[in-house]
Amino acid sequence: EMCIRDRIFFGNHWLFQVVSPCGELLVYQQNTGRTVPAEGEAVGLDWDDASLRLLAAGEEDGFADPSGGDLMASGDVTNDRS
Repeated sequence: EMCIRDRIFFGNHWLFQVVSPCGELLVYQQNTGRTVPAEGEAVGLDWDDASLRLLAAGEEDGFADPSGGDLMASGDVTNDRS
């Protein structure tokens, strides 16, 4: 099961730290105006294949991994855990 560790609102997007069985993930989600999961809430991840990017830790892509983990993911956070 995955859950939101932290979330930050940047106006046009959200940045989530998600705890998962694979380790911590850093997830970017475009702001759609919909309600987003709260910190501590159980979540699932869903994304279009074209939207997923795995980055090496410290790879220059506009943001760095604040958790010091090996990989970051870009996708959508959903309250649907199915």
